[in-house]
Formats: sequence, structure tokens, C-alpha cells
Amino acid sequence: MSDFHASVRANVRENLALDQPFVLTNLCATIIACCGLVADSAAVIVGAMVVATLVAPITGTALALVDGDDRLLRRALGTLTAGVALVFATGVAFGTLYPHLPPGREILARTAPNLLDLLVALVSGAIGAYAMQSSRLNSALVGVAIAVALVPPLSAAGILASLRNWESAAGALLLVATNVVAIHVGALLGLWLCGFRGVLQDSTRRHRGLLRTAFSMAVLIALASVLAVHTVRLTRQATYEANVRQALEQAVSRYPGAYVLDARFIRGARRLVLEASLIGPKPLDPGEVDAVERALPAPPSGIHLEISLRHLGVDAIAGASPPK
Repeated sequence: MSDFHASVRANVRENLALDQPFVLTNLCATIIACCGLVADSAAVIVGAMVVATLVAPITGTALALVDGDDRLLRRALGTLTAGVALVFATGVAFGTLYPHLPPGREILARTAPNLLDLLVALVSGAIGAYAMQSSRLNSALVGVAIAVALVPPLSAAGILASLRNWESAAGALLLVATNVVAIHVGALLGLWLCGFRGVLQDSTRRHRGLLRTAFSMAVLIALASVLAVHTVRLTRQATYEANVRQALEQAVSRYPGAYVLDARFIRGARRLVLEASLIGPKPLDPGEVDAVERALPAPPSGIHLEISLRHLGVDAIAGASPPK
């Protein structure tokens, strides 16, 4: 065993300790993430991504597989499970402080994973494992932490669960599962390419390691299939929302001086709410509102579209006449 491999193995084992630093860093990261999610602040959420240390036990599971180390695998899974439970429970507790909180953009952004999320996590896991071979590449680990953060989506899932928004919470948990599995498989491949192949030392460990690796790949493929369906649905939904925005702007423009200032969608279970702010000299009367609604494209099958229009009045102010 080379000194390099030995030092990396020792570093990974050290980072698997379920101790006070692990608990405090992830607890603080969760509180920071929850504050950022509630405040809809991306900058604050990035800070939580850097503080969190949940990626370390995932790397530990990958090393356990390439080395065929059952004891290391149990320890890594135990630490990962404890960390995930801590973050989720903290998110739920934080969400109870805001029982009437409407989910903002940062929360909703973590409830609709797609194939790109899986690809990012897979590549990041491999780069993270490769970066452990040299101190010169430590800066890459920060990028990995930001690219595939687990704490923000776990925190979002906890907040949404406290609000009893089960569908969105499930979407956030799907993103967490995607990141965990893809990071694991990516790290496994990265470690293997860096020469970590202790599993090949005897036939029993080799057989057990191959079975576990095959199981990891099967889970990854299953997640990819789910995300592929989800990605198609999201693409269709985004296309429909873009068509609705365009139709709304065209319908409103028929009335003199009126235009759409802002339009956003709130997704729910078999329900899509369009909230739009209109600028104009006078509010639309009920007949005009009905005409606007009829001009919008019909929603996909099984989805009910609700429209909420808010008028912001504009007063024309004449300037003073120039002196003669």
C-alpha cells in the first residue's frame, strides 16, 4: 500500500467520526440554509453549502466498496444516516417557526430534480475523489460542496414537511437521494481510477464488492429513469407556462395602456396558480378578465389552472406649461 493511499484512507476514516465537530458543522449549516431558504437568499444558502460536511461519509461508502471493507461501510452509513436525520429534523423544527410561510423560489428550486442534477452530482463525486490525491486540488473540494450540496434540499424538505406540503417535500427528498447516489457512484469510479482497489486482494471480497457496486449502479439507473420521466414532465410544464405568459401578454395588450408587469406560477397537487401583476390606467372589469382567461391555452390533462390578477394603477401627470 503506497503512502498516498494510506494517507487518503486515514483522512477518510477520520472524517467519518460522528463527533461534536460533525454535529455542530451540519447543525450550523442547516440553520444557515434554513435562513437563506426562508429569506430567499442564494448567497446565504451558498454559505451553508461550504460549512456542511455531509459529503465525507458518502465518500466513505465509496472507499468501503472499492476496498471491500464492511466495517468502514457500516461506519460511513451510520454517520451519513445520523447526519441526514439531524439536518431533516432541524429543517422541520425551523419550519414550525413559520407555519404560514409560502414557499419561495429558493425552496421550490429544490423540489424539481432532473437529469442534469444527476449528471452534476456524478461528475462532482468523481472530481471530489480525484481531488483528494493532492493538496493542490483542495480548492476543487469547495466547488464540489457547492455543486452538490445536500443540506439545502434536505432543509427544504424539512420545512415543506412541517408545512404539510408533502408533494414538494418528496421532490426535495428525491433531489437528496439523487445527489447521494450519484456522488457515491462518482466517488467510487474516481477512487478506482486513482488506484484504490483493495477489493481485489481476495476472491470473497471481490465477489461481495462487485455485487454491491452492481447494486449501486442499479439504483443509479433507477433514479435516472425516474428523473428522465420527471424531466420530460418539467419540460412540458415549462413550455406550457411560457405559452401562458405569452398569451397573457397578448390578451392584456389589447386594452389601451395596459401591460403585464410580472407573472409567476405556483405549483401544487394537480393545481397551477398564475399570479400576474398588471399595469394600466384602470382595472379590468369582470368581462375583460373573463376574456383574458379565455385567451389562455388550456392546461394539461388533470391540472386545474387558477388565475389571480392584480392591478397597479398608473396616473398620468402633466408637466407645467413653459413660460411665454
